[in-house]
Amino acid sequence: MTCGSSSGVGVDAGADTPVVIDPPEGDRDHDGVVDSKDNCPDIANPDQANEDGDKFGDACDPCPAFAHDAPSDPDGDGVSDECDPNPNTPGDTIELFEGFHQGLPTTWMRSTNWTVVGDSVRGVAADSTNEYLILPTTNLDKLTVSASFTVEAVGPGTTDSHDVDIATPVNLTSLAGVNCELLQGEPSGVRSIKLRDDFTKLDLANTALNWNLNTAYALSYTRRGSSLSCIERDAGGGSLATSPGTSTSTTASPRAIIRLYGVTSRVHWVMVVRSP
Repeated sequence: MTCGSSSGVGVDAGADTPVVIDPPEGDRDHDGVVDSKDNCPDIANPDQANEDGDKFGDACDPCPAFAHDAPSDPDGDGVSDECDPNPNTPGDTIELFEGFHQGLPTTWMRSTNWTVVGDSVRGVAADSTNEYLILPTTNLDKLTVSASFTVEAVGPGTTDSHDVDIATPVNLTSLAGVNCELLQGEPSGVRSIKLRDDFTKLDLANTALNWNLNTAYALSYTRRGSSLSCIERDAGGGSLATSPGTSTSTTASPRAIIRLYGVTSRVHWVMVVRSP
């Protein structure tokens, strides 16, 4: 009696056709996700976090806040247009992006009334009180700090204003700062985007903008020396209003802060872009 092949490797017993065994898929960044399914195949990101839902994961996205599968980056610095404060001048870098996919970072200083809601965090600030998140960045010049907010409720009081804002620099005791604000002024109830210097008690710029509750907006605050810019964007990155201004206030702590005043609001993401 004739027996089949004794090796049994690559041969279908009783047939002359070799069995093709596919080699294991590659994992270039060694994060446990094979390249064909990895949204950042060259940068380790085992959580595959993807804030905007495009084809790029947050770790390698040239603009993780706004979805683009074919982003425009004319200056070739790796930061695409909607996130680049200088889209035609190279040298900008994304220094920080936090999408809260794992909750609030434990290293961030913050106030008490924050909870995790899905892939966002919610702060509840009573009338005339602040809730805040202090970002882990200290060099404030040539910097753009952006954050996405959905204001869910405005307090009933009509004595103080209500707002969400990005501020830098900041007095960490009083929480006064130079602020880029999404504001509801009181008692008028008029809504706007504003640049304000709390230290000099001056409004640097104020642009009417009838923003809505339960709608996501993004604030982008750029500081370059004494020149400031506050830009309000829609959820897709389109510019809705811009308020430019100047301030020389530098005596406070060189920190950047996300602040809620008299509102309940979710914060969806925070981003810091450094410019040359």
